[in-house]
Amino acid sequence: MLTGCLRLRGITLSCLAWIAAASTASGPTDTFDALPNGCHLSGKFRQSKSIAGLHQPLISEGEFLYSCNAGLIWHTRAPIMESLIYGLEKPPAKLTDGVAIEVLDNRVHRQLGRLLNSLIGGDDGYLHKTFDARKRDKLLVLAPKKKRMQKFISAIDLTRQAQEAHITLHQAGRQQTAIHIFATAEHPSLNARDCSRVLSDQARACEHLFR
Repeated sequence: MLTGCLRLRGITLSCLAWIAAASTASGPTDTFDALPNGCHLSGKFRQSKSIAGLHQPLISEGEFLYSCNAGLIWHTRAPIMESLIYGLEKPPAKLTDGVAIEVLDNRVHRQLGRLLNSLIGGDDGYLHKTFDARKRDKLLVLAPKKKRMQKFISAIDLTRQAQEAHITLHQAGRQQTAIHIFATAEHPSLNARDCSRVLSDQARACEHLFR
């Protein structure tokens, strides 16, 4: 299904899957200020993907909701409507029509879900297993440890300021994917009803994540 670095429905799935699949067994754990943090978070995102040969980047935008007890909903509103649901204890799933859930129970999506939950939730322990990390002022740079993954992505840059975070994937073939996370809010707790209030038209996705 995936070859090289493929942009699929608003998230660079193949590149992130290569990152997650390259995880190793041990490494130190720190708390990185550049990562989002909090047990229950929501916010908006805007993603820009630059591809060699295209004069204009490919843009997508939407909202996300994260619970350290349940997982992540990544809801794209434009240019298409779609929700990717990455639960911590259940197979990944996709919601495209607001009603029907399509289970994505394969290794690529399982590894991708783990990585996205780690990035949004600030799980620096997991990321240390996958990357060599270095900090330059407010910039956190993650370099992949596995050579096979380095063929597809050279680094991830992360910065954070107030309620915003920037995640930039530097990819092969002069491609770059920049994700701007903004308008983030921390919640004391989240359940399906709370989720439906935050993501007002995503009740089905909320039910699936929190059931």
